[in-house]
Amino acid sequence: MKTQNRITIDKILLLILCFVAVCANIGVLAGFIPQLDLIIHFQVQYLVTLAILAVIFICRRKWVLLVGTCICVIAPMMKVLPWYSGDAVDAVPQIRILSSNVKATNTNTQAIQNLIEQESTDIVVLLEAMKLHQNSLVAIETRYPYRYSHSLDTGSGFLLYSLFPISNIEQYLNNQFGMACLAVTVESPEGKFDLMAVHPPRPGLRHGSTLRDFALSEITELLSQRSKNAVVIGDLNTTMWSRGYELFVEKNRLHNLRQGRGVMPSWHLKMFGPLLAIPIDHCFVRGDVHGASFELIPLDGSDHDAIVVGITEQ
Repeated sequence: MKTQNRITIDKILLLILCFVAVCANIGVLAGFIPQLDLIIHFQVQYLVTLAILAVIFICRRKWVLLVGTCICVIAPMMKVLPWYSGDAVDAVPQIRILSSNVKATNTNTQAIQNLIEQESTDIVVLLEAMKLHQNSLVAIETRYPYRYSHSLDTGSGFLLYSLFPISNIEQYLNNQFGMACLAVTVESPEGKFDLMAVHPPRPGLRHGSTLRDFALSEITELLSQRSKNAVVIGDLNTTMWSRGYELFVEKNRLHNLRQGRGVMPSWHLKMFGPLLAIPIDHCFVRGDVHGASFELIPLDGSDHDAIVVGITEQ
């Protein structure tokens, strides 16, 4: 009886191993089957699960299964670990920027105001902003003389507050899902740079990553016409491990401020906590704009952490 139970447990563990190994790698086929993009973003979870399986196989002295697990763990390890090494430099920032997907249905406007006042950044970008959010933030307008809003009635609106003058304003509008990008030129005391706030459509079962990747390609076209000195910030609805992300970064010559600081997941479902948390909110720089700091701040009422970044211009 005990032998049969052991065999059953081994079969279950083997099935789990095969399932995780497939999920960790099948995303490479997302170019052919866009729906597979949905499962590529949980590389940290796959890595942790495989590490747990390896410990179990060591305890159970299942050496063949252990070798198989060690082989399977290579792919997620190569995706995750590089984010903990690199040229991250924490310095005194010349300009600080806050970006937050406040969530369109978030009625906790006091929490949003408290976040903005607490961080006291030079520029504030709010994604999924609604009229409710704009009306509740009248008190901060005395601090930020330069403001811009768009599409506040769609659930995909943008609110921008700045201490510095802004000009050369452009938007990319996705007719099906509302606004996906807002670009402005910021005229700071350190010099001009372009700020692009982005929020492409999230992937789903029907279209997979197709709509998001199309929006990213349109944003790339807009970015190609802007200054070489730029900050791109917002909710990209993708982690660093999708093909769409890789193409976006490569074509626009962008540097992710996460590099060297870790994965730092920014989106989560409250009921699952960190178990399903993934990094989909990003900040990139290019040209003479460099990152000085990158941190995540929780926001009540939203399933996204806010990004607070520091930048310098040289």
